[in-house]
Amino acid sequence: MTVRKTVAAAPAYDGGDARRDLSPPAKPIPFIVLQEPAGGAAQRRGFALWQLGFRPFYLLAGIFGALSIALWAAQFAGVLGATYLPGPAWHAHEMLFGFALAVIVGFLFTAGRNWSGQPTPHGASLAALATLWLAARCVALTPFG
Repeated sequence: MTVRKTVAAAPAYDGGDARRDLSPPAKPIPFIVLQEPAGGAAQRRGFALWQLGFRPFYLLAGIFGALSIALWAAQFAGVLGATYLPGPAWHAHEMLFGFALAVIVGFLFTAGRNWSGQPTPHGASLAALATLWLAARCVALTPFG
């Protein structure tokens, strides 16, 4: 027995004689239409890490954030030895100029390209900047800072 709705919204019974609709199912309507970008956009070659500014700097900031906890504990316990800044000053310096700077630079190298339409460092120049940031973090661990 099949229930059908009538115009008055009261169910009506057809006595079980309803026939199945054998028409093909409706074609689904796509929610989002994805298209390839217009031609003319040159694809850069090389290692993907060095193609956008956020990639090396966010990666380095994440690694440094996790590693600096162990470094801070080692310095606080006296295992690390003397750095050029004592105790809390070293920690504050590295969180500001180490971690926060890497995140800000990574964001600005990515957003700046969208805001200004100008190219940002990529490839060897981006690798050199990331290496410079890493060298500064290593020097901060020495008493020669």
